[in-house]
Amino acid sequence: MKKMKNLLSLVLALVMVMAMSLTAMAGEALPGEVKDSDAKLDDHDYVAYQIFTGTQNDVAGDAALGQIEWGNGVNSAALLTALQGEDAFKIGETNAFDGLTEAADVAKVIAEHSDWALDIARVISNNLTGEGIALKQEGDNLVPEASDVSLANGYYLIVDATEFSETDTNTVRNLALLQLTKEGNFEARVKTDIPSVEKKVDDVNDSDDSENAVVWQDSADYDIGDDVPFQLSGTLPQDYDRYDTYAFTFHDNQSTGLTFNKESVVVTVGAHTVVDGVPVITEHSVQGGYTVVTEGLSDGCTFEIVISDVKTLEVADGYTIQNGDTIIVRYTSELNNGAIIGSEGNPNEVYLEYSNNPNGEGTGKTPEDKVTVFTFELEVEKVDEEGNPLPGAQFTLEKWIDGDDLTTEGETEDGYWKEIAVKDSPKADDPMPKMLFEFEGIDAGRYRLSETKTPAGYNTIDPIYFVVTAEHDVESADPKLTKLLFAQANEMWEIQGKPTASFVPDMNRVGVVTTQVMNQKGVTLPETGGIGTTIFYVAGVILVIVAGVLLVTKKRMSKEQ
Repeated sequence: MKKMKNLLSLVLALVMVMAMSLTAMAGEALPGEVKDSDAKLDDHDYVAYQIFTGTQNDVAGDAALGQIEWGNGVNSAALLTALQGEDAFKIGETNAFDGLTEAADVAKVIAEHSDWALDIARVISNNLTGEGIALKQEGDNLVPEASDVSLANGYYLIVDATEFSETDTNTVRNLALLQLTKEGNFEARVKTDIPSVEKKVDDVNDSDDSENAVVWQDSADYDIGDDVPFQLSGTLPQDYDRYDTYAFTFHDNQSTGLTFNKESVVVTVGAHTVVDGVPVITEHSVQGGYTVVTEGLSDGCTFEIVISDVKTLEVADGYTIQNGDTIIVRYTSELNNGAIIGSEGNPNEVYLEYSNNPNGEGTGKTPEDKVTVFTFELEVEKVDEEGNPLPGAQFTLEKWIDGDDLTTEGETEDGYWKEIAVKDSPKADDPMPKMLFEFEGIDAGRYRLSETKTPAGYNTIDPIYFVVTAEHDVESADPKLTKLLFAQANEMWEIQGKPTASFVPDMNRVGVVTTQVMNQKGVTLPETGGIGTTIFYVAGVILVIVAGVLLVTKKRMSKEQ
């Protein structure tokens, strides 16, 4: 019974046949259809094509069409051939339009099978003739645009003939509607539901596992080398079921600092339901019917998720995609060595290309949605006690990785130190006025800076523990870095009141922080002995020299004698 009611609701201003006549049901609309003066019909162009003509009596509220003939807006022969070639119009093995030639007979079949109205409207829209009658909005009605044109009694197809400009592609055409007219106008019925797209990124703090519940937002910060998780969500329109096929393509454009991992792509369908008054999305995995394209792209995108027809997606559990469902794409990209450091961040965008003509071919494009991934830099300046550059050092930066990982013995580890980078002292001939060790591409978390090689003659510094805190817009069309703090801490991660190291932001490069590390010289020990010993050393040397001279002289004198 419920199914029958749904079928009957598809009648577009016509329903019953009485004495070979078509009668309009005023006020009945398609599910989800908008019927009000705020429908913005002035943004679209509509044209009426007369499909059937006939006579109507003068009784109020009676729009029955009698003496039905073909109208001047349709190619009747081509239409009949098209109707007879559609499997959708079969009753058993026989097409309901087979053998028909007269307009009245065709009209009778249409009226008897009101559940075919949408499909019939599509077929008719492909077999029109002439230019039709241009319409304009007048109150809640559509009337002829030209004042000297009148609408004859009949049955019409109302077609959305809007031409979309290159700068206004985020719109759709309305479904062709069938309507009767008796009063010389049509009831305004429009539904222009537009798909939407959203891109999000998950912000992970790997130094504090307690903060790592998945929260999709518009910004994140990561270390270079990390895999960054992204999510794309494309919501289908509420009139998705009016399309025979529905194309749906995600165009994703990533900055050079991100390397897309094609193998990480996972696609699901989010079904929207309400449980106890709370909206719930239940995801169903998609096992096929889409393509990940990374080569030959002409729009500058990094990759595309191409769904040539949503209706052919292979969804698990036999789920059938409904109006308003969401297509979800999740994947990861590595933050690579080409990443931009600091407040500029590494932006990446997505836009959605979708079917926008339920009567035929055509696509629209949503505006781009943007997220940004940030990463930061620590510069360590090595100096002596007088503040001069001090060569000969080596620093190792490590990050605390939190977690409850099992060891090989079955015990639980609270975490471990992960080596981020080892930096040697710049060479003496490097054109660097300061002795800087640059640790690029770090994010929020807990760190340890150790001096793993100490300049000769100097004492090794104690390890420096510090915490990086970053804040950025979680909901924004253009996410910005709003706060960055480097603070020295102890091994228990409490911020020290009197740190031995200070972290100074670079005012010219937001996101770069410098700390100065000073080495103290080792202790010079006193030497044993005094001046008397030195005199004996000198005298002894002189005596050895004199003895040598006397020996040589004596030998020469002996030879002469």
